[in-house]
Amino acid sequence: MHQYYKDKAPKLKKFMTETFSYIAADIENEFHKPFDEVIEEVWQFYYEEILKVLPYIGGDSVSGTFNLTGATLQIALAEVGKQYGMSIETWGKLMVKSTELYFKNHFFKSMSMKIVLKYPSLANMAMKKSAQKNRKNALAQYGMPDI
Repeated sequence: MHQYYKDKAPKLKKFMTETFSYIAADIENEFHKPFDEVIEEVWQFYYEEILKVLPYIGGDSVSGTFNLTGATLQIALAEVGKQYGMSIETWGKLMVKSTELYFKNHFFKSMSMKIVLKYPSLANMAMKKSAQKNRKNALAQYGMPDI
């Protein structure tokens, strides 16, 4: 496991708990266990199985890191959920619901999404700039060819 993920583990666990807390009742219903127990089980899987193989892509200075860690947290819930008979359809619905509620309850993020939807050309410009930065990072970290 990369040192970055070891250092960020408490913050990642807090983010996971907060994000999934919006669907706590749904999680308890699917897993037939208290939310805190499920979260601990999902965290153990995430930490022991996913973070140990997750590539370091630049940390806090790269926008993709948040997306990568957030997506893999959702995958951890799906993997643990399989053991309890949770279907991929149910998992998908839960992830959409938790993401919508997370952004709805975070004003700044909610406002930024509204701006993106209202001014797509501005969003494209920002994404292109971010993509250029991520491309440079990929070249520096992994020697990937520039396409």
